Amino acid sequence: MKVPFLILATVAVFATPAYAQELVGFKTPTSNIYCQQTDGDDVATLLRCEIREINRVPPQPRASACDDWGHTFAMLEDGQSYYECDEPDSVVNEDLLTLSYGSIWRRAGFTCKSEQTGLACGNSRRHGFFLSKNAQRLF
Repeated sequence: MKVPFLILATVAVFATPAYAQELVGFKTPTSNIYCQQTDGDDVATLLRCEIREINRVPPQPRASACDDWGHTFAMLEDGQSYYECDEPDSVVNEDLLTLSYGSIWRRAGFTCKSEQTGLACGNSRRHGFFLSKNAQRLF
C-alpha cells in the first residue's frame, strides 16, 4: 500500500524597500554622477545624487556621525537642497539609464539637466545643486 506524503518547501520572503523596487533615475555619460528619485507612503519625494569622484575637499561642517561625507546631495520636492551622509546606502547603480549631454530629466517636481560642464538639478521652489568633478554647489 502506498502512503501519500507531503513535501514541505520553505519559501523565503525578503522585504524589499520601496525605493529598491523600481529604479527611477539616471546616471551621467561619464558614470561619475548617479541620481535616484524615491518616494513612499510615509516618505516625502526625495531626489538623491551621488558623485563618485571629486577634485576638492568635502565641505565643513560634516555631520558628526558620518565617516564618508561630501559625495551625496539630496533635496525634497518642496524643500532646500543639502549634503547627505554617503552611508549606509548608495544610489550608484549601473542599471540606471544614461542622461546624455543636453538632455533634461523631469519627474515628481524635479528637473535635472546634463551638460558637459556638469549636472544641475532643481525643484519647484528653485532649490537644487550643481555637480561636477571640479565643483559642487547648493542653491
